[in-house]
Amino acid sequence: MLSTDWKSKDAHAKFLDSPEGAAFEPALLPLSTPPLVHHFAQFDEIESRLTAPITEFVTFTLKQGHTMDELRPLVQDLHEKLKGSKMFYGSSWAPVANEANMYHGILGWDTVEAHWDAVKDGPPKAAVDEIKRLADLWLVHAALQPLTENKLSDL
Repeated sequence: MLSTDWKSKDAHAKFLDSPEGAAFEPALLPLSTPPLVHHFAQFDEIESRLTAPITEFVTFTLKQGHTMDELRPLVQDLHEKLKGSKMFYGSSWAPVANEANMYHGILGWDTVEAHWDAVKDGPPKAAVDEIKRLADLWLVHAALQPLTENKLSDL
């Protein structure tokens, strides 16, 4: 998974149309399974989540017969119930603009274990269980590092 932060969807498109952008995606192919998929979501504050020791990326994909109107308040409930969790840097949530049935979350943690401890019982677990009734859940944890020009040339 590659996560990039763009000022806008138009800025992303402009980059991909540039000579640098034309070289960027082919350089990523050895690191991924084609095709590359782009999801666009507009988050609120994400810097503290992306600079945390561990960043969790989560996607909720609605199950057949359920709607975003059902999912949205459950995601907000999870957001509220995670506040105050130990070793937690906060969470940011947004619907995916180009996928009508998906919601993305970016959460920051001190450790992977801190995440699992926060959702193993109590109100956060109940919120996750309710979401899983409506949506499939996919998540990954990462210790992110900024992609600098030097690192990009190593690709």
